[in-house]
Amino acid sequence: MSALGAILTTAAALISGALIGIANGFIFAAQSDVLRGVRPRTSNWLIRFLCRPSSEVRLADAPVYFLLVCVGFAALILVVLAPTSIAAHIDKEGSRTLMFAYAGLCIGFFTSRGFGRKLWQRLA
Repeated sequence: MSALGAILTTAAALISGALIGIANGFIFAAQSDVLRGVRPRTSNWLIRFLCRPSSEVRLADAPVYFLLVCVGFAALILVVLAPTSIAAHIDKEGSRTLMFAYAGLCIGFFTSRGFGRKLWQRLA
């Protein structure tokens, strides 16, 4: 394992973990506000479409929600796989660089959740 490989793997993992953490913080803050009855004050139609009480969701909206969940799940898988595939490509054994990748994912995730929460509060 080279030092450059460990640095690249850790940097990719930190970025990927931060993206997941921002999305997680944003989604959980939005969900808790919607459950409390707070409406977002934004002109973004996608945010207004997604952040509304479930009593207002029609049957015609279900395919759109399903498509968005599938796209979100695929994006999550790709973001998690990016640092692990970099680690496997750089270090053929992969055990030590995978440890750096998973540690970077966790650190990036937990440090950026608050940023996503603040982003929602600024938007709503």
